[in-house]
Amino acid sequence: MMNYHTRQIALLVLLLLVLPLALGACGSAAAGAEQSVKGQVIGVDAGAQTFSFQGNDGKKYDFKVKAGSGVDLVHVKEHMDNKKEIEVKYSGTTAPYEASYAH
Repeated sequence: MMNYHTRQIALLVLLLLVLPLALGACGSAAAGAEQSVKGQVIGVDAGAQTFSFQGNDGKKYDFKVKAGSGVDLVHVKEHMDNKKEIEVKYSGTTAPYEASYAH
């Protein structure tokens, strides 16, 4: 039978091993959370329901528009034609990201 101190040490070791795994799982869930970026639209492909974007952060993004998302590619193209900044909210961890908002 384990004495009180041995049980405390075993519990502490178990917590130290499990805690990083639990925190890693939380980080993975956050990676799929909606993100937002501002910048310029640099290309629109209405047939493929996609658009490309140069973020103010210097990165190039490729987005797909899922049916029913509320993203209007005509509006997105107007931003491109007028060289107006646009904000895009999206999810996903790899391109093409799924746009849920573009205005």
